[in-house]
Amino acid sequence: MNLDTQKILKTLNPNKIWLPVAISVGFVAFLIITDENFTAQKINLVFEARIFPIALAFGVLLIKELAYIYRIRTLTNEEISWTNSVYVIMLWASFGHIFCQHFYPCMHDRPLERRRQAFAPLLKYI
Repeated sequence: MNLDTQKILKTLNPNKIWLPVAISVGFVAFLIITDENFTAQKINLVFEARIFPIALAFGVLLIKELAYIYRIRTLTNEEISWTNSVYVIMLWASFGHIFCQHFYPCMHDRPLERRRQAFAPLLKYI
């Protein structure tokens, strides 16, 4: 192996993914076990799904993410690489989902001025 390949494998070590995957699977199992309305018939619905709508949904998500990556790269006048654009979009999406869903539920129901007030404490750090 040449030096570049070793550096890539060290940076993108597959062993680093097992802990987040185990935590995620454990959390999903916890949610299923503690759900009072869960039945085996609900799992069977997953296997009865048609493939075309699922493939279409994944295709639309892929196009959306690629468009975001292109947008970030364009907004920075191509000063960041494609790889860094992907990292920015991943962090952006992760932070947005965690922050908006857990700390400010139903934010889309609020008028614009109330949204600005809700995010005002964060603006001093930007």
